[in-house]
Amino acid sequence: MRPIYVCGLAATLLLSSCTSAHPDLAQARQSLKDYGLARCILAAMPQASDMYSDFSAASHALHFMGRGFHQIKQDEDTLEVTHDPYQLIDTFVRQAYPESLTHTKAKGENVFLSCLAVYHLEEYDRLVRAQDEYIDLTR
Repeated sequence: MRPIYVCGLAATLLLSSCTSAHPDLAQARQSLKDYGLARCILAAMPQASDMYSDFSAASHALHFMGRGFHQIKQDEDTLEVTHDPYQLIDTFVRQAYPESLTHTKAKGENVFLSCLAVYHLEEYDRLVRAQDEYIDLTR
């Protein structure tokens, strides 16, 4: 029963930004922040885990190719990516995770609590806000 509770809690956090028909700045920021939470959990979770595909699907849904609001910028001539907010967020959470490890008494390292610690970093909030110029609220 406990894995279902954790999965439900994580799904609620990750998909909370996808419920409104009219996105706004706060919702776009929340969506990008949630994307990072999903990517953090994926990076720390074994691919053989039962929940890996759920978090993978959530991260895809929160990406620009899904329901994400942040645009990925490309050079018009070469099509080279010049700015990818999602890659910046993914890189940040992967680097911050080892520094934010959280342990429980019973089971040792806890992926979800460690990723929540990253999620609540002020530096993470600043990085998310720094991506505002790439938001497309017309989606």
